[in-house]
Amino acid sequence: MSGFDEEAERERLREKYERDQEKRASTQRMSELLLKGATMTNSHCDACGDPIFRYDGQEFCPTCQAAGEEAAERDAEGDADADAETTASGAATEGADAETAASVRAEAERLTTARETAETWDRAAHAEAFGETPARVGYALAADGVRATGEYRDRPVLRDPVELVAGETLALDVAVANTGGAAGEYDLALTVDGETADSRSGSVAAGDAGTETLEHAFAEPGEYAVRVAGERLSVVVSEPAPPSVRGVSTDADRVTAGDSVRVTATVANDAGLPAGGDLAFRVDGETVAAAPVRLDSGGETTVARPVTLGEPAGSGGTNGGDREVTVSVAGPADEASTTVTVGGDGPVGGATDDGAPGLGPVVAVIALIAAAGLLGRRDHEP
Repeated sequence: MSGFDEEAERERLREKYERDQEKRASTQRMSELLLKGATMTNSHCDACGDPIFRYDGQEFCPTCQAAGEEAAERDAEGDADADAETTASGAATEGADAETAASVRAEAERLTTARETAETWDRAAHAEAFGETPARVGYALAADGVRATGEYRDRPVLRDPVELVAGETLALDVAVANTGGAAGEYDLALTVDGETADSRSGSVAAGDAGTETLEHAFAEPGEYAVRVAGERLSVVVSEPAPPSVRGVSTDADRVTAGDSVRVTATVANDAGLPAGGDLAFRVDGETVAAAPVRLDSGGETTVARPVTLGEPAGSGGTNGGDREVTVSVAGPADEASTTVTVGGDGPVGGATDDGAPGLGPVVAVIALIAAAGLLGRRDHEP
């Protein structure tokens, strides 16, 4: 007679079935949380190893939370709850289909009359006996999953509402998770005012999770209704704010006519939205160079350009005295300037006593010599 304990084997199979039931219940809870808008994080519970979820600003383990609630109920109910547990266990066993129950009884009978060891069930055996848990694919916007990208910035932004400027792209990161027991497929769409603007599709294995990014560029100012993963976002698009020119500097205070200086403008954005525009580099009010500038809210930067001052002698200019020129940088809303002394770019002669331009000493001497020669020729004429 074999030493196999039929009742112990029945109890082991009953406990295994209950554990599988608990796993399916945990999967169901996770799926329902995702459908409600909860986010499945990359962290796992130290107690049970299941994923940590975030909902309404709180992080928790849905499996341990449910277990804690059940334990509290059992403590409150006392012996009556223990009786209910026994009843529930019996009901779970009776809930198995008749074919499975018959198979278990037959296996127990076989083992009581033969010297064999009971086999451990693997995943395939469990799926054959109780059925595979179906795919349960859920979606939700990831934490910090609403981003503004483009030449102004590339970072997460607030959701209520989403504020962009014309030319920026809205990027939405959607977490996709499959808490079921089989691979599943998904189809995601980003709509703007009811029209599909971007879409993603694919498959995710059982128990896996991933992230899909959907994007749309907004070219014109206005208010838009955006929907993705069951969530609605209000998007407000405005024109960029004007950047402010804080100051201008040059790498030299004095140059020779025809030489260049490096002009640097300090530009900032004090507005709550990104700022953008073109800067004009000017010499004595005449634009000689231009440069675009793009700044995030609260940002500051420098923009530099080389600028040639005056014309060298022999190339259309005159080799005269010093001249002071004004170098400025103008933005869409304001302007800043500085001065540079240019040597050899002033007038050849000085000023007359009355302040009008005169001939200058060299030209005056030449004029006197010419006049003397003319008088000499007149004295020798017959």
